[in-house]
Amino acid sequence: EPRDELTEGMAVRNLALENFGARVLLSGQAQSDLRTILAPIYLYHRYQTLAAAKLVGGYQFDYALHGKDSSIMAPVADERQRAATAAVAATLSEDALTLPSDITALLLPPMYAREPIMGRERIDSRLGVAFDTAQAAAAAARITLGALLNAERLGRVAQQHANNADMLSVANVLDAIESEVFVGSAGPERHAVQSQYVRQLMYLDNDGNAALSVRSAARYRLSALIDRLGRRGGLGATSAETRGWLKHWIQAHLEGNDVLGEGSGIDVEIPPGSPIGDTCWHCDSAQLLQ
Repeated sequence: EPRDELTEGMAVRNLALENFGARVLLSGQAQSDLRTILAPIYLYHRYQTLAAAKLVGGYQFDYALHGKDSSIMAPVADERQRAATAAVAATLSEDALTLPSDITALLLPPMYAREPIMGRERIDSRLGVAFDTAQAAAAAARITLGALLNAERLGRVAQQHANNADMLSVANVLDAIESEVFVGSAGPERHAVQSQYVRQLMYLDNDGNAALSVRSAARYRLSALIDRLGRRGGLGATSAETRGWLKHWIQAHLEGNDVLGEGSGIDVEIPPGSPIGDTCWHCDSAQLLQ
């Protein structure tokens, strides 16, 4: 079951982070390389997250041939969809995305002469020489939110729910996400994750190819967030500054302003990850380092 594989993958990721440190470096290797080593570990769950998300709004079917066999499109069982939704949303939790200070203290700034060789799998920083924990959390959140809040996926969720009111709804999916995103502390990492969630809702609202049920659900949720942001304590893990910024940002979007365009400052670069497997993308670089 993809959901169980995701849970196991998160456990493996947690163990790798617990054991992360200078001990993973070779003798004489630059300590700044820890940033490159960290990125695939921090985002270790990315592919299993995508796999588990496919159960949400999913269908089971075979490619049948007329006259030889037959097949029907049947939604994935509701309990499997709800369990997958919860497991994927859990990757957005504060516990999942917060890096301990004993790890970040080891992440020295990169040696720029080596950047063409070692910079591929590195999380960008907006903090100069310091490792940017908010950007790391935003990159991970963008992977999860892009998978779970895919317009076609949510369109299938809406259609399944319309056909059977007992099935998972778009509102259920958004509630599951918000139960993870708006709890915990009110630090920059939570601000980054909350902003990525709002960003994805805005993209859905603007998507002319998305089902109207999806666009309307996204716009309704944005309006509801404004109301909650206006009430102290309406959204748990948000500072006064974050509440004010998110409220202003959402209002500007609902008024028709382009708040997602170039220069918005909300986009985050996700390390490419692939290719993984037999293709050795780093072999030439390794030879250069010898």
